[in-house]
Amino acid sequence: MKRSPIVALALLLALAPALARAWWNGDWRYRKAIIVDTTVLAEAPRGEISDVTIPVRLHTGNFDFAQLRSDVADLRFVAADDRTPLKHHIEKFDAGAGLAIIWVHVPSVLLDPARPVFYMYYGNPKALTVEDAAGGYGNNRVLVLNFNEADGVPRDASAHANHPVRGPAGSGAPGAILSTPGVLGSGAQFTQSTSIVVPASPSTRLVPGQGVTFTAWVRIDSEQSNAAIFTQRAGGSGIQIGLNGLSLFVRVTEPGHTAGADNAGRLDVGTWHHVAVSLSDHVSVYIDGRRVATADAFVPAVDGEIVLGAPAGGASMIGALDEVTLAKTVRPAEWIQLAAALEKPGSELVRFGEDKAAGTNSTYFAIWGVLARAVTPDGWVIIGIIALLALIAGNVIITKLFSISRMERSNRAFVAEFRRREAEMMGAVRARRSAEAATADTALGLEAQRWQRHSSLYRIYRVAVDQAHALLDGQGAREALDAEALTVVRSTLDASMVEEVHRLNAKLVLLTVTVSGAPFFGLLGTVVGIMMTFGAIAESGDVSVNTIAPGVAAALTTTVAGLLVAIPVMFAYNSVVIRVRALTRTMEVFANELLGKLAYAHGAKR
Repeated sequence: MKRSPIVALALLLALAPALARAWWNGDWRYRKAIIVDTTVLAEAPRGEISDVTIPVRLHTGNFDFAQLRSDVADLRFVAADDRTPLKHHIEKFDAGAGLAIIWVHVPSVLLDPARPVFYMYYGNPKALTVEDAAGGYGNNRVLVLNFNEADGVPRDASAHANHPVRGPAGSGAPGAILSTPGVLGSGAQFTQSTSIVVPASPSTRLVPGQGVTFTAWVRIDSEQSNAAIFTQRAGGSGIQIGLNGLSLFVRVTEPGHTAGADNAGRLDVGTWHHVAVSLSDHVSVYIDGRRVATADAFVPAVDGEIVLGAPAGGASMIGALDEVTLAKTVRPAEWIQLAAALEKPGSELVRFGEDKAAGTNSTYFAIWGVLARAVTPDGWVIIGIIALLALIAGNVIITKLFSISRMERSNRAFVAEFRRREAEMMGAVRARRSAEAATADTALGLEAQRWQRHSSLYRIYRVAVDQAHALLDGQGAREALDAEALTVVRSTLDASMVEEVHRLNAKLVLLTVTVSGAPFFGLLGTVVGIMMTFGAIAESGDVSVNTIAPGVAAALTTTVAGLLVAIPVMFAYNSVVIRVRALTRTMEVFANELLGKLAYAHGAKR
């Protein structure tokens, strides 16, 4: 029972940050939860997967485009903690047709269908656009081709800006035909002589020992012979991914050394398949998220251009490509499996929660969320100390009020018994002199009373009776309580009352420490926070309301925390002190009454 107040207060304090994060920002009117439901997969990847870019497909069936601004500037994506903004890239947005494809980069995904991966916020008429096409795919991807351009040459959506050109230099080869229906929006159609070339750059250079992963959605139109999908060569070294018949192949070459995998899985004609090839000290080939081949290999040193389709002196695959990416890292099997499932046509992996509107107090809680994020580490230390004082004070208040209430009830029960059996109980001093009665309580039948343990008046009565008995029946036995004996009984009663008062006042000093200490700790945190804010401004030289206001407001939260603890503790302390004083007066009155009645019952005859 003694631990329950501390546990309750700890839970209350733990819930406070959750309340503050109830709504990311009150300026946004609506929020929709985005969930990755892996239960729809027969073989679902598990655990936590890093560096994932999730496609969010919006259509009139799952989203009301009328609530979103026409320039999409109010669209925001926030992580599952409802406070960390995520970067996103809009591949396609057509409000008239009711269709949008948005890529959201999530640094880490915990595959739990019971909770959202992130939230989508919208409905803020004053918002400024924050779309980050480069950051929406993370830093590992050095090439991202969505083929969402209406015509011309596709553009690289990654942060490295490796924009393609038409055909190999001097070849005269035509570029791929864009606006072809793809897996996500549009794709690129290739004929036997078609190619898209990405010029060489430092970011696309292959380095031995550094892994690389190629992914793309591929649709072949017929059985083919030695047809290239992806090629990167320089001198006698290079990598090529292509088709022989209906089977994939991967060839890795350098002067005097060749490796790779042949017959690495079959593709169906006219069907979109997710193809992934990861290369390090071995090569792994995946089709639709399932590993179909693996072999020993190596990463050659290559700094040449990248060719999709027909390389110089070679033939292109006949078919279409969509969502082509190249990453300078080896993707684990779980990552590839999840990517294939997320991007699959008609995928049900991404599930949408209901649209929720901001509540009337959402702005209030949102402001608290902003303040919580702006508090500095030293501020959190101060708030932690104040919270510790709150836990200690709360435990003292609850236990003290409980014990005082129990003592008051027990005292009332004892007084009622004393009034009913006053003559018999006052005669208990004589009863204890009898050899047949071991104690006065036994003689009176008081030992079984429930109030005995907690009544301060009963303990005072017992002390007085025991002292009177000691004087009447102990060494130097007396026939009656004379003035000197009554003085001894009075001193014993005073000592007993002092003990009872000390018991009632035990630990109350902790409440006074909290009342006086919590505001001063809060003030210390505020002063330090303001000092750090202005120090940072002096160092950066950026003086504006946006730089000053968050730091000063966050610094003031420590003073608020101190006052929120001190004020209720002060009221509780006063309440406890008033009840303790009342109990003390009751004991004083009862002690005087008891001494007088002992003198009357057992005093010397005059």
